[in-house]
Amino acid sequence: MIKKVFALASVTALTGLVVAVAAAGCTNEEVAPSVDDGGTVDVKRPPTQPIDDGGDPEDDKCYAETAVDVSGVKYQAPRIQPGACTDGVFKVIDDLVAAKNDATFADLKAAIAAEESTPCAECVFGEDGDTWAPVVESAGKVIALNGGGCVAIVSDKEDCGKAYYQWDLCLGTACKDCSGSEGADCYREAQATACKGASDALLGACGNDVNTYINACFKSGEITVKGPIREQCVKGGEKDASTD
Repeated sequence: MIKKVFALASVTALTGLVVAVAAAGCTNEEVAPSVDDGGTVDVKRPPTQPIDDGGDPEDDKCYAETAVDVSGVKYQAPRIQPGACTDGVFKVIDDLVAAKNDATFADLKAAIAAEESTPCAECVFGEDGDTWAPVVESAGKVIALNGGGCVAIVSDKEDCGKAYYQWDLCLGTACKDCSGSEGADCYREAQATACKGASDALLGACGNDVNTYINACFKSGEITVKGPIREQCVKGGEKDASTD
């Protein structure tokens, strides 16, 4: 599940795997990025006191280590529209969040159209199709935040963007019942367990610069959606001297 609000990026770097991990079987659970209004991963707070039933301590974890298979999850190349938005769109986002800390993507769409421009709003939000906008809709409802599009652009590797999108979805799925410090631990540990396959695919597609690409798109303390908007609707894929 994903909350309707959009929020600060919680950047997860691909960690170095220093121990061998036994391969786990794939889960039969279907993984899909479908949501009703887009936003950040909806996590549930675990019980304050775990129930001690004398079982394996691993059972007390807020996530299972069973492999999550995201290899078949749909991903589309980014839709790039240079200059559809100006840098002013980022002030619109900041002002909205300052005024309403539970702002939704519906609020964001209306604010961008009213305070930046209609063409900008139409670039940021787009229907599911052959290419994806930064915020993907279906029948008017948000179904995905296209972080993979941003990674594809800054890396200049389409497979890298796809692998990032699926990896991020895997971590969100594996850690959906974790919060706080447990959530941070899950995002790190799941890379070597439930999402090892997705982590290996990400490293294989992006190479050793994978964290540089992730950090270029999702800067610490920045609203998550800014990176995709910057690359797809403001710069439009223009290359800088660096990815900083």
